[in-house]
Amino acid sequence: MKLTLRFAILLVFGLATYLLTTPLARENRAWTASSPVVQEEDKCEKAHPWQHTVDGKCVDKPNVTHYHGDHSPGSGEECWIECLCYEGQYPGNNSCSPCSYVGTVCVQY
Repeated sequence: MKLTLRFAILLVFGLATYLLTTPLARENRAWTASSPVVQEEDKCEKAHPWQHTVDGKCVDKPNVTHYHGDHSPGSGEECWIECLCYEGQYPGNNSCSPCSYVGTVCVQY
């Protein structure tokens, strides 16, 4: 009698555990399967936000204008300061120094 009672308790406990964990496992599988596909980042756009890769070359995106000198962005325009650096040099936080200032690059949206 004791053996039958123990077996019944283990059976009920095992069944309850299975029923409680099975929906969680299904949810995890569904979530993993529906996760978005991450596209490879464009190296040109990472280096210069106004460019993208076309046929393996870095080219300006449509509606890009290069201004030689300062330019205040108009409405619907996003702009960056363009610097020319020697290999191994990087512009400072607030200026192109030690690189050379080229101008302003803007994209009209």
